[in-house]
Amino acid sequence: MSETDWLTRTRWIMYGAASSLVESLQDQAKAQANWEKYVPKLTDVSAWESLAAELASKGAITEAEARRYVEERFKPQAQSQTPPQADPKPVAIEIEELPTQDSAPPAPATPITAEDIAELMELTRQIETLRLDLEKRRLDGDPL
Repeated sequence: MSETDWLTRTRWIMYGAASSLVESLQDQAKAQANWEKYVPKLTDVSAWESLAAELASKGAITEAEARRYVEERFKPQAQSQTPPQADPKPVAIEIEELPTQDSAPPAPATPITAEDIAELMELTRQIETLRLDLEKRRLDGDPL
């Protein structure tokens, strides 16, 4: 697994974990179900791999939704003058299966620079700020 793939999967797992934590805090029944689902199995390595795959999948979806929200929210002014669609179509998200350790090594990727990491951290901070703002508005009952 290349360094870029590893970083992407790690980011998705982190987003998935954060998303699951928020869901668990909002719904006690879901928290209990997740607890009963994973904790007894965590002594098994395959359970960790399964949990990581599930969190990565959830994180990829969360990231795609956040990107779509940011793109729609901050469109250039000329594009925002068009009337909104009444019923937007759902977006299909394809999750690429990551290679296992037994498969051939992927082609070398371009090296990650400090600028790339700084940009990623800034985007992550912006996503978190937007998420917190949405959550605050939801709790305050403010419409978007």
